[in-house]
Amino acid sequence: MLDSQDESLMGFVQQSPFYGIAIVLAATAYELKVACDNMTDLYDLQVALDSESARAEDRAMVCALPIPTKQEVWTKIKKSPQAAWNTSIKTLGGVTDSVAALETPEFGSMWQRFANWIGERF
Repeated sequence: MLDSQDESLMGFVQQSPFYGIAIVLAATAYELKVACDNMTDLYDLQVALDSESARAEDRAMVCALPIPTKQEVWTKIKKSPQAAWNTSIKTLGGVTDSVAALETPEFGSMWQRFANWIGERF
């Protein structure tokens, strides 16, 4: 059962999805950093216990993955409605002929203004 503090936080996140996105991204970045720190510590422990079986490339492969910048994330978010539409049409196109006849909505100016407005707040 959630206490009142948890409920108020849940309400805030549910009412403002873009803040929720930022919270999820921040939590994910934190989890990645902690996981890489843990892998480094475990590698050091493995070297201390049995240096022959320690494999630095495993740690480097996971922890060297590029994390997108804020600008890259926002660019992807701004383009996502068009990408989602195109993927849906492509996927459902073979299901029925009526899907192929649908006109593509205009995702341009209104979506861009909204995404820019939200982006300025982060």
